[in-house]
Amino acid sequence: IRGVQAVMDVVLNRANAARKYIAIHGFNHHLFGDGSIKSACLARLQFSCWNLNDPNYPKIISLDWLNQQGAIDVMTLAADAIVGTVPDITDGALYYYAESMVKPPLWASKLQQVASVGGQLFYR
Repeated sequence: IRGVQAVMDVVLNRANAARKYIAIHGFNHHLFGDGSIKSACLARLQFSCWNLNDPNYPKIISLDWLNQQGAIDVMTLAADAIVGTVPDITDGALYYYAESMVKPPLWASKLQQVASVGGQLFYR
């Protein structure tokens, strides 16, 4: 669940970063969208689970969110995070990738690693 929380923190951090960006520049952030959680999640090529060709996509869209305990736990955690009762365990991370990747993404060398949670490395 901590791994899920950490990825959720990235989503919330991206939504917040997009809102700040919009306030300064007057238009949506090119990676993080319009400042909404939905936009942060569904921004093109940002979270692979939403890519139609990703093996996790069918799993996500077929979840029974109301009747699977794991899904209920995640929804409860998300609701708590949205209202601010769950701390950001990623120290403001905006990016992450799986430690299992053979070669880190190119962007990782340009950013600061701020956390390691649930087999993922987190950066800002």
